Amino acid sequence: MTAMRTATIGGGWVARTVWLPLFEEAGATLASVVDPSADARDAVAARFPGIRVHHALDDAALDGCDLALVCSPNAHHVEHAAFALERGLHVIVDKPACFSLAEAEFLVGLSERRQRGLWVTSASSRRGDVLSLYEHARHGALGAPHCIDVGWRRRAGIPRPGSWFTRAGSALAGSGGDLGWHLLEVGLGLLDYPLVQAGFSHQVMTAGDPAAQLAAWRGDDATAPDAELSVDTQLFGCLLADTGAVVRVSTAWASHREHDETVIHAYGQNGELALRCTFGFSTNGVREPTLTLARDGAVHALACPSEERIAPYRAFVRDALALAGRAAAGERAALSADYRKLRSLGSAMAVLYPAAARAGAGGPATEPARAGEVAA
Repeated sequence: MTAMRTATIGGGWVARTVWLPLFEEAGATLASVVDPSADARDAVAARFPGIRVHHALDDAALDGCDLALVCSPNAHHVEHAAFALERGLHVIVDKPACFSLAEAEFLVGLSERRQRGLWVTSASSRRGDVLSLYEHARHGALGAPHCIDVGWRRRAGIPRPGSWFTRAGSALAGSGGDLGWHLLEVGLGLLDYPLVQAGFSHQVMTAGDPAAQLAAWRGDDATAPDAELSVDTQLFGCLLADTGAVVRVSTAWASHREHDETVIHAYGQNGELALRCTFGFSTNGVREPTLTLARDGAVHALACPSEERIAPYRAFVRDALALAGRAAAGERAALSADYRKLRSLGSAMAVLYPAAARAGAGGPATEPARAGEVAA
């Protein structure tokens, strides 16, 4: 199969350090990158010689490309994905892909009309420990699920305070969009990605100096004490799925806990499954993941693999390029592999962030890209 020629929309930290190296490793051709920031464009060009760099998303930026990877600020995800789909590219959208069911349907409709694939980055559901959790659930450990608790709380992990990540106009969401999407991908996945019918959320803004709560593993520069922070640093939510099950979510970029920790606790008719680990790239996480099954008053430790932090991201890229190849060969099922997931997560985000949902539905971005702004 001919190598996929990839255009990356947004040349920030996650694109440069995670996605582009993995796509190159997997055999994709890194054709172009789009970012309004000269610093971001230069950083990508220095690391990936030969890649075309563009300051704005236009036809020239996508010329000769087969696949677009959308890593721009959250407020632009739907707009940029739609632009690429309309021009005949297959599209992968980084999380959070959208903020409502209406936005999900808008993108699905474009994908169907243009007969181009639409997929969402999904490393968390490819983690070895999460796959073990899924396997036990499939084999009856839970029975009928009643409630899924999902939480990812960091000691200190605010991404670049003052950047688009922490400005409501460009991020639309804070910790609940950044961390919560990963959690809901796993939690709603245990329910086979139902639509969320109702719920509520409570958003918390941080107190104190955000510069003291940086995500150290990103290597961000020091932040001014007055850096804008107009999104939630913590979020608590409760969602009611159309299956009747409840999903409770808790996220924190910064908290009082000692270590960064992710917990998935599934309650079912036959038992309770609990996974304790740390998603993402934190260097202050749980040392080894643990998975347990509680049943009839006894708690059983289950086999739970440990792996490199990059492993699930590598697995996603491998799977995504395989889907793109099948879609390019005309396999219709490959185009729609993520439709159900996108609709489910879009409906969940609309409950957690109703203001972002009202502002979206495929319209213009909430806030134009700022000059010199580094994407994702």
